[in-house]
Amino acid sequence: MNLTPNEVLIIALVALIVLGPQRLPDAARQIGKGYRELRKMSTSVRAEIDTALKEPVGAAGELHSVATETLAAAMIDGSPVAYAVAAVLLILTALVITLGGCAAFKKRNDPTYIGPFVGISNVYQPAGLPANLQRVTVLPLVPARGNRDAERGVPLIKQVFVEEFSRARVFDVVVVSPRHLDQLTGVRALHADSPLPVDFVENIRGGTACEAILFAELTTYRAYPPVAVGWKLHLFNLESEQLIWAVDEVFDTGQAPVANALRRHMRENLSPNNVAPTEIIVLDSPRELARFSLGALISTIIQNNPKVSLNTAEDTFRQSGSGTPGAGIIPTPSGAEPPESP
Repeated sequence: MNLTPNEVLIIALVALIVLGPQRLPDAARQIGKGYRELRKMSTSVRAEIDTALKEPVGAAGELHSVATETLAAAMIDGSPVAYAVAAVLLILTALVITLGGCAAFKKRNDPTYIGPFVGISNVYQPAGLPANLQRVTVLPLVPARGNRDAERGVPLIKQVFVEEFSRARVFDVVVVSPRHLDQLTGVRALHADSPLPVDFVENIRGGTACEAILFAELTTYRAYPPVAVGWKLHLFNLESEQLIWAVDEVFDTGQAPVANALRRHMRENLSPNNVAPTEIIVLDSPRELARFSLGALISTIIQNNPKVSLNTAEDTFRQSGSGTPGAGIIPTPSGAEPPESP
């Protein structure tokens, strides 16, 4: 409140007439004391409000306690300022209880809190990562055979595929382009079940100095809502030629568990001001769904490797599902003979 000098003078004259010269100093001290109390409590009230927005039930109890103490002090001191502060705190307590109840009701009915959420069930990982695994050759992303939609999708999301595996830092990634692969092996692309060129393993190990190789296939790609992407990934040990890890999953935002998990990810990783407009963009973006789904798939690598630190920006899914993990996944590429038993 901004008062002009004339208004201050009028208030002072009125106070002098009403209170008299003897009571005026005591009244001034009371007003000063009340003003200092108000200034002191403003910070506390602001902190209580911030806490209330995060933990409404506990914050409401604290606000009510402060309001009760302030009201008791007002009744003893007769301070009008303390009465006013107590009234404000009681009103805030009622508002916090109301807001907290609304928030709790929303959580009980919001599928991004209660699910169901998608689970990664078709994953194969018989053991942890080899102790000597540091570098992995990542072959070019290929579309599923005869899938025209996947053929159109590969150029659009192959960069996302490389970025997510590089950002995960589970191992060092050595990306092999189609041209480089042609120079090393005589072919520009390979599926995990493709017949391997002669001396393929030796040429890859010699040309990349890696301990493992990742075959990547885009099995599903739908660019229009509800968008969908599917992945078939195989990680092989170049020394033993054994399968280390494989996964075969489709993420379709037309299915509630996938959409719920994607929205939950946005809620937990984006600021509240950006969630609403971004949700519309992400749910209709194959690239963002690809980024999100790859983060979920990569998270399965560390299940048997607790010392590995996954460092992706994507959300990790709740692991669930029935059936035998890895069902329908080809364990070794055609043409690669398993090592002889000792």
